Amino acid sequence: ALPDLTTAHADLCPTLKEQSARVGELLIAKINGLSSNRDGRTEVANHNSIVETRELTKHYGRLLALNDCTLTVRRGEVFGLLGPNGSGKTTLIRLLMGFLRPTRGGATIDGRDCHRESVAVHSGVSYLPGDVRMFRAMRGRDVLTFFARLRGESTAARSVGLAARLGLDLSRRVSQSSTGMRQKLALAAVL
Repeated sequence: ALPDLTTAHADLCPTLKEQSARVGELLIAKINGLSSNRDGRTEVANHNSIVETRELTKHYGRLLALNDCTLTVRRGEVFGLLGPNGSGKTTLIRLLMGFLRPTRGGATIDGRDCHRESVAVHSGVSYLPGDVRMFRAMRGRDVLTFFARLRGESTAARSVGLAARLGLDLSRRVSQSSTGMRQKLALAAVL
């Protein structure tokens, strides 16, 4: 079964705190748990945490996109990142994924530095952006097989099982699927 919502966090970072409660973007990220080998890792203050940021800040030239974001997500906790457009959600996620270099501060996922150890972070994190593009001519099953092989898995059995739980028709072409069905397919592919 999918995890129950145990805790929802909003307005943890000063940039987000100043915004209204309107939802601007939904991001779903699943932390799979990385290797327990700590050799070469950046230590974190709280060993019960899976995600930590410390004064994480990002400037794009003169534009301040994220300002002094400090947060902790504990192991087993479900974390929701909500806020209106322009509040820094995407910037925070891109920093956590190591796609961007922070202007100041730092972040770790399972003790790994998100910028310096981004490849290792990627091996244990599933990331689903808000705007997903898939091969429209492919059938659902082929999409799942493609992404499983991309991850180095021999079969797409896990993804196909999740797709069945989500009620997906994997024989249907992506182009013939509704937006909701394409989103479910993408979720099955990344989890």
